Amino acid sequence: MRPFAPFLIPLIIVLGYLIPTIFLFRQRNWRTSDKVLLLIGLGVSAVWVLTAIPAGLGSVFPTIAWKRIEPFLFLTLSVVFLEFTRAFLQQNQPSLLNWGLAVAGGLGFVLLDTGWLALPDFTLAMGPMVISNLTLFPLLKQTIPTIFMVSAWGAILGEYLKRRSPLHRNRMLYWMLSTAAMIGGALLLLQQNWLWGVSIQWAGMALLVYTVIHPRLSDLATGIRRGIRYALTILIPITVAIGLSSGIFYLVGTAELFPLHLTTDAVFSMVLTGVLLFILYQPLSQITRRASNRLLFGQRYEAETVMREYSQAISQVISLEGLTAATMGIFQKAFETQRGTLLVMDDMDERGWYLKVLPGLGVPFGEPRLFLRKNSPLAQWFADNAEPLHQYFLDVDPRFQEQNSREMQEWRQLNMEVFLPVRRSDAVIGLIALGLRRAGRAYTTSELSLLQTLADQTGIALENATLFDGVQQRANQLTLLNEIGRVITTALDLEPVMQLIAKRLENAFKGMSGFIFLVDEAQQDLVLNTVFGTKRTLTSALRVGPGRGLIGWVAQHGQSALAYDLQTDSRYDSQVEGFLIPKGRAALCVPVRAQNQIIGVILLVDASRTSLGPAELSLLDSIASFASIAISNARQVAAREAQLRRQVETLRIEVDELKREQHVDEIVGTEFFQGLRQRASQLRRRTPPPEDNPNQGEAQ
Repeated sequence: MRPFAPFLIPLIIVLGYLIPTIFLFRQRNWRTSDKVLLLIGLGVSAVWVLTAIPAGLGSVFPTIAWKRIEPFLFLTLSVVFLEFTRAFLQQNQPSLLNWGLAVAGGLGFVLLDTGWLALPDFTLAMGPMVISNLTLFPLLKQTIPTIFMVSAWGAILGEYLKRRSPLHRNRMLYWMLSTAAMIGGALLLLQQNWLWGVSIQWAGMALLVYTVIHPRLSDLATGIRRGIRYALTILIPITVAIGLSSGIFYLVGTAELFPLHLTTDAVFSMVLTGVLLFILYQPLSQITRRASNRLLFGQRYEAETVMREYSQAISQVISLEGLTAATMGIFQKAFETQRGTLLVMDDMDERGWYLKVLPGLGVPFGEPRLFLRKNSPLAQWFADNAEPLHQYFLDVDPRFQEQNSREMQEWRQLNMEVFLPVRRSDAVIGLIALGLRRAGRAYTTSELSLLQTLADQTGIALENATLFDGVQQRANQLTLLNEIGRVITTALDLEPVMQLIAKRLENAFKGMSGFIFLVDEAQQDLVLNTVFGTKRTLTSALRVGPGRGLIGWVAQHGQSALAYDLQTDSRYDSQVEGFLIPKGRAALCVPVRAQNQIIGVILLVDASRTSLGPAELSLLDSIASFASIAISNARQVAAREAQLRRQVETLRIEVDELKREQHVDEIVGTEFFQGLRQRASQLRRRTPPPEDNPNQGEAQ
């Protein structure tokens, strides 16, 4: 066995690093930046540890100068550690500054180690230490990597203080514990205490790999509080039983103060203590547990009471606003929730879900609607699982990495901590979104179970409230359409009609920009006629040919269009829609049709991607139908007026001609004109006709 002794310690260390590496490689998503950097870090760390300890690679390959390679490995490990920390914090873009400093440090190591760089001796301002070429290299090879390590810890601590989410903080605590163990183990290895060093480093590596692989980490603070609660639940009843037993013996005078003192009555005192403990343990443990829950977990409720009050509250409301107020009131009272609201399934089509964010606790005016693609990981989760989902899991769980980044940002902007699906007949009809608690504590497993039970009870109430609000909304839309139809159909001139249509559209779609185009029948293109909801002044009328941009596409195909992201839509034209509203995101475009002919197009644009959907498209289509009637009537009136003007002009010309003919007849019929005619006739008879004389021209 002695010939294998030099290989034993390196083999143990290699196995210690190989096992977590295999676990990382077995993950389907091991190619993410944090896992790749962790794999690189494990490999570099293994080589560095093997070069640092006396029984490492130096004993296996004694001909290689491993000590000269060690500083470069330590530098590489430190910068990889910093980049891994940034990726762990979801700062996935690599830092060119860090890698640039690492390359510069590596070049400095090479120059100092080879002696190519010679510096004069100098003294540091902070002390009398003299720095020379012999002392500078050992100083730098420890200082530069230490700077990277300290930067990594600084980034973690800064993010820990900035983050309010308890689950994110808990994940950072796991990082701190694991990396502290790895650093401590490395220091022990450098001191040749390889048994403890390898053991502690292995524990740190295992904990770090577990932290990276498993997003569902046990909450450390909750675990500590549970341990304290468990100890108090056991110790307080025992202490009370012993105290009562001691008091009884003290009063009757049959024993000393401590009942378990070895006296002749020791057996009786133990029996009395056991009887008291048997009688008092259950009520005292319940009281202790309830007090511990209040003090340690902030639990100020009884589950049965909360469920009863919740059921009574939601059964007495019929509107979505009332249901939101009732549910959030219970959650704030029982769980000290600071922020929360309801997300209601507003619409659904082949593309995905539209969730309406209602005004709620800490959400005074509501937010724009959220959109979820139908086959996205988040939509699949809510469709397949009837359990709470933390925002923390959306951030760190690999299953949600394929979610659209813009959609993820919109969910983060809600500033919520947990989402509870509300289901009805195995279909998701809404979500209960809850923010942080007042004390900043995480929701415990029992609290999440209770919250999901309450969410399951909300299904019927939410469905009824949604139906009630839907009926009320349709009634409001019918009232709006009737008002629009009454107003715009009373005007007969085209210009007032267009202004009335623009005004009603602006009132119906507040905060949005709109443009109305009319077809020029002579040139068969669209001409911008009216603008509303924007402060931009268009100095010239914009003309759009058939098929050009979203507007031309709608006019050419005669179909309504909904663009959730206008600038990425294939029909978008930067010289048409981009000219009208450069910062527009969502857009509705509907044709204005009269007698199966396109006479115009209405374009509605908003800066929010989720504010427009199928419901708004249907409403705009209905308004466009009324607008087409008004525009057609105005055009028909204008055409009739033009025809009447032409007829009047023709009649005027005919009347003038008749007047002239009548005046001539009157002149011809006078005696004076007849006399002139007779005299002219006489003069013609007296004057002989001229003879033809060919020489007349020459004689003259």
